[in-house]
Amino acid sequence: MEVSGRARPDRVCVRPCPPPCTPPDQVAGFDGSPAEDATLFPCIIRGRRQGVGATREVRGDLMVASISWAFSGIRELENLGPRIVVKPGTVPSITGSGFGTADLSVVLMTVSPLRVLRGTWPADDTSFLTFSFLIEGFVRMVAPDRTVLLRPGSISYQQGTTTFTTESTTPATILRLSLRADEMRRYGFDTSAPVYALDPDARSTRAAYAFTTAFALAAESGTGLPGEGEVTGFAHVVKQLLTSAFLAAASSQPGTTSVRAATLGRARTVIDRTHRTPRCTPEAVADAVNVSTRSLQRLFEDAGTTVASEIERSRVASAVELLRRRPREVPLEAIAAASGFSSADHLRRALKRREGLTPSDIRGRIARPADGSVAGEVVRLQPPLADARRA
Repeated sequence: MEVSGRARPDRVCVRPCPPPCTPPDQVAGFDGSPAEDATLFPCIIRGRRQGVGATREVRGDLMVASISWAFSGIRELENLGPRIVVKPGTVPSITGSGFGTADLSVVLMTVSPLRVLRGTWPADDTSFLTFSFLIEGFVRMVAPDRTVLLRPGSISYQQGTTTFTTESTTPATILRLSLRADEMRRYGFDTSAPVYALDPDARSTRAAYAFTTAFALAAESGTGLPGEGEVTGFAHVVKQLLTSAFLAAASSQPGTTSVRAATLGRARTVIDRTHRTPRCTPEAVADAVNVSTRSLQRLFEDAGTTVASEIERSRVASAVELLRRRPREVPLEAIAAASGFSSADHLRRALKRREGLTPSDIRGRIARPADGSVAGEVVRLQPPLADARRA
């Protein structure tokens, strides 16, 4: 099975596609930036590291290169490096497309349901910072010190090499943005945290998310690559917005930032582990992290949300996962109970409020044939193939 990228027909291919065993100096990390020792996803980017299907256009003095790659099948994914576990009877796939310059890369990725066990994702060169914008789906990251459930609208950040377990039980669409660390520091960004995630409820997070994803999706759906002026303007604004969003999260904890952040992180971990039981309440979470209920409420309010809202979000995410994985066999009452809801009606109301969907909507999406996608969609998710065999 040949590993190959998909170059777009309206652009000129820089070089022939190399064989599946791509040399390390021609590959790039999960985020699309170059890796010194990694043998992960071939794509473009800077200097001579132009991998599978790399194409480019030159606008003025700035080279804007397109990124396009695709991997499908268990064997291909196993060759990427980390241990990957997929649901039996499905064909796992990871695709990416976007653009990059010497100073940044923007890659829109679609990922089928899969689990990466203690994978080491190189953010390659620590001179670049990686930001992940979750557009669709739910992704769980289990780091040594915390568990984070990324939801649509979340922004996560990492630098250096971080080891963690990543799990997506639903198809996910992620925008990966890499920026130079020295430039981000010049804008006032604090690079001290190795892994951090912003809650989608915060106003500053929503602003950064809306601008960045709108620009990337517009570039993805357009007829050509962004021009020099567009990329320069985009980079300037997104650096300001990301710096503002992360500083706002840090400044909401004056004086005892590390202690308050640790308490908030422990509370989120407790919610993530116990939300499927009816015993998960704001009072129980506060007891588990040894603070008063009011103190915990203030911590979550400073982060732009509430304890009850976080519990409901986690329960909705679990219910969506169950509805997607077992769309017909399990009654809605059983799914509600397994997700921590008191009744099926409670689940319906929460799902409608959070996602604007009904259980039937989610089950109907799973039942839709693979060729029923709407032409011209920017985000293209590939549902599992029920009749596919393990590679």
